[in-house]
Amino acid sequence: MRKDDSGQFLLLTSIVVAIGLVILLIYMNQSSVAGHASSESIMNFPKNDIRELKAETVNQAYFTATEFNNASLGSLSGSDRENAFNASFNKYIAEVKSFYLEKGANVNITNMGCSYNISEITPAKQTLQMVNLSIHYDDSETTYDEVDSVNIV
Repeated sequence: MRKDDSGQFLLLTSIVVAIGLVILLIYMNQSSVAGHASSESIMNFPKNDIRELKAETVNQAYFTATEFNNASLGSLSGSDRENAFNASFNKYIAEVKSFYLEKGANVNITNMGCSYNISEITPAKQTLQMVNLSIHYDDSETTYDEVDSVNIV
């Protein structure tokens, strides 16, 4: 009997090729999963919600402060105008909180104080000059905090 080992070489080669194909398929599968996961995390980041929240809050603070500065509020001093501003702006904050709560996000906007020009001698001419705001956004995946100053001029 003659020893013929050519079949063993063919079998060994096919096993090596099969293992190579399995490894190649695993790498291809992992790369597609990694690409999907990274694009999904980018799509889930609420940048438009945060931009909208910040823009609308700054615009509302500016509009409300300008309205109280231009209104004929008699002889109200700057601090009285600030109190009137806070009462009006707190209504906006309550509406925004309820709106974002329906979307599944927790929003907290805090007025950290207003400054007004105290250089005017008569209290009726003291107007709001700056509003300091703290904006907090949390949707259980993303947390965002910012402190912003709105100049009213």
